[in-house]
Amino acid sequence: LLRSMPPKIKLQYFGVEGAAEKIRLTLKVGGIPFEDDRFTFQQWPEIQPTTPHGQVPLMWVDDAGPMTQSYAMSRYAARISGLYPEDALEAFKVDQVVDLEIDFRGFIVPSIVVQRQPNKYGHPKDSSAEDKKEIITRIRADVSSEGGAIQKYLGYLEEILAKSTSGWLVGDRVTLADTTWICVIRWLDSGILDGIDKETTSKYPKIVAWKEKMYSIPAIKEHYGK
Repeated sequence: LLRSMPPKIKLQYFGVEGAAEKIRLTLKVGGIPFEDDRFTFQQWPEIQPTTPHGQVPLMWVDDAGPMTQSYAMSRYAARISGLYPEDALEAFKVDQVVDLEIDFRGFIVPSIVVQRQPNKYGHPKDSSAEDKKEIITRIRADVSSEGGAIQKYLGYLEEILAKSTSGWLVGDRVTLADTTWICVIRWLDSGILDGIDKETTSKYPKIVAWKEKMYSIPAIKEHYGK
């Protein structure tokens, strides 16, 4: 049976963009209201033991939850928001572009996580601040190098957009692929990743035009106060 009203959704995450931002944007572009419950990093030690898997974001839908895994949440959000195709093949095309973003993010995330969990990537758990800084610098130098992950994956994105007749990543309208990729592009543009040039994406004209298209969406413009 079709619902006449959208579900009651609560999304819980830190007060930053991070892993929850693609979910927020997908819901907002789709016009789906939700409770955006943000907490501070200081509150995390108190909240973490209450989570199913020791991580956030968390989502509640009506009486169900808490549910985990941000990409599962974003796909659900896209389905109820109309940002995910009903046709299986078109959905496949969206998924492959989203999964490309997952691959790309995987090259940068270690330089964030190693700060608090160096042992996750084979470094001593008690690594000094100086050692962690050196590891972070090395990772970011590698991803930023000629032929490195940033150049490689932004090149892929540029190629996808060059083949698009609509200016969107998949099909003729905004989809989950767009609301996912804009978050990692904003991350690169933010300047918070020391060692990664915040002007990097400006070297890709198709990406620049696509960013302008994304920021012209009323819900996104309002969300970022542009």
